[in-house]
Amino acid sequence: MLKQWKIGRKPDYDLVISTDPYVSRYHAVLAQISDNAYLLEDNGSTAGTYVEGVKIARALLTLPDSFTISNTVLKVQDIVKPALKSAQASEVNMKEEFLKLETILSAYDRFQSFTIAATITITVAGV
Repeated sequence: MLKQWKIGRKPDYDLVISTDPYVSRYHAVLAQISDNAYLLEDNGSTAGTYVEGVKIARALLTLPDSFTISNTVLKVQDIVKPALKSAQASEVNMKEEFLKLETILSAYDRFQSFTIAATITITVAGV
């Protein structure tokens, strides 16, 4: 999961909806699962979370989609847009990122070699 946004009346949530009295404190979570896909999950709210008029427990959404929390209509792009701009604005040192990945891969390879070697058993028949 890349980023998630907590939605509800709770003051410290990422998206606070205080104008709708039917929105639960812990109403829903929108989680980015890829560059263009988001998982919307209702947290068992009383008023419900709706996509295209259908009450959902979970739904897969993309940027042009919208959804309704109680009586409040929200667009995915309006929620995630600030995070997308922030990610695009930050400069990335590709050489530094490559070296980090190389270090992680090397450690993973050593772990895999150790695990495989630890699970090999040799049985010689007839000796």
